[in-house]
Amino acid sequence: MGSNLLAVLISMRGRFLLLAAVCSVLGAALARVEGGASSWLDAAVVLIGALCAHAAVNMLNDVCDFRSGLDRLTRRTPFSGGSGALPLRPQAEGSVLFFGLFFILVTVLCGVWFLWRGRWGVIPFGLLGLFLIAAYTPWITRHPLLCLITPGLAFGPLITGGACYALGGVFSWRVAVVALVPFFLVNDLLLLNQFPDVEADRAVGRVTLPIWLGYRVSSEIYLFFHMAAFLVIGGAVAGGLLPGCSLWSYALVPLVLFSYAGARRYTASGKPLHAAMACNVLINLLAPAWLAVCLLMQ
Repeated sequence: MGSNLLAVLISMRGRFLLLAAVCSVLGAALARVEGGASSWLDAAVVLIGALCAHAAVNMLNDVCDFRSGLDRLTRRTPFSGGSGALPLRPQAEGSVLFFGLFFILVTVLCGVWFLWRGRWGVIPFGLLGLFLIAAYTPWITRHPLLCLITPGLAFGPLITGGACYALGGVFSWRVAVVALVPFFLVNDLLLLNQFPDVEADRAVGRVTLPIWLGYRVSSEIYLFFHMAAFLVIGGAVAGGLLPGCSLWSYALVPLVLFSYAGARRYTASGKPLHAAMACNVLINLLAPAWLAVCLLMQ
């Protein structure tokens, strides 16, 4: 029993759940700026729903990868390749699946809370989110363009935008534009993590962007998406949608260039991507967190 519980905890990949929390906080900051009325209880429900949805994806992904044999082929890194919980504890597969489905149920109940609060617009956010959770590993990873944009869609429009709507009852142009920042950044987070997994992914029928277009083109798309995120920030400041202090997020651009250089080197020599991946994670956490701080200060 203790071994199964440990596998469940590992498969949640708790340190990565911080991204869902940051995007939820950004959504809450947008709701406050848009003048929406909400309570601390509502904010807690939003956070719980986002964390449970992210944990459920991680756990169901682990189960699918274990059943497909991908776990036996993957070169695991601190940032990619799954949690490694089930290859070491195969008897825990049922427990991980059970808790993954349980977290989906909790996410649904969080949505029901907001329906009870009269936020009927959460329905499309919730239905699309549930579809992405269920379809990502078995189907979306077979379609490279969908695989590219699904992570950003989940954390940008769905978590950031959905949190704003749930808390404030609004989804304005400001929200749509700011949600593009995590959209582009999180797409890149998963894109870079797919580089070391190309051979293993190909062996089980996945078709990610690096498999489809190769490392070189994928690294250029990686740079383009990061630059797009920072162009959105600059444009939003120029258009009055974000406060001027948001431009301090441009201090992260050297990290972007460093991680891009790592991706380019990987295409040529297969050098480890750990440092580039670490920078990628920092960008994904710090940029939306700083935007949330700026919005809350205005």
